[in-house]
Amino acid sequence: MESRIAISVSENRITVALSGEFDPLAVKETVAELLRHPDYRANMDALYDLRGLYLGAISTEQLQTLSFEIFDPSWDGTKFAMVTDDDDVYGLSRVYTAVASESGDQQRAVFRSIEAAVAWLDS
Repeated sequence: MESRIAISVSENRITVALSGEFDPLAVKETVAELLRHPDYRANMDALYDLRGLYLGAISTEQLQTLSFEIFDPSWDGTKFAMVTDDDDVYGLSRVYTAVASESGDQQRAVFRSIEAAVAWLDS
């Protein structure tokens, strides 16, 4: 799995693009890289572009474990938007939003278009 991180301080937004086959370990490494980024601030909203991502074999239990392993309490009060055009990734992302909502006070939503996700983040 490949990842690209972009941070816009002026928009108070992180954009992470993930592509290739979903890999929970690579997701953890991407989050760790993000937290070390010199422009990263804990109160930034995040846009996850998953349009280039496809699923391998992952269970709901693995997804739940991942959501708790990557959680950071400093994210409370932030928004996370995920964008995908793949039905399987969309469904798994919706499961993730439900599971992750148990770990803190963030808002999460899944979208089919970047425009809808950005509009939600800006609202």
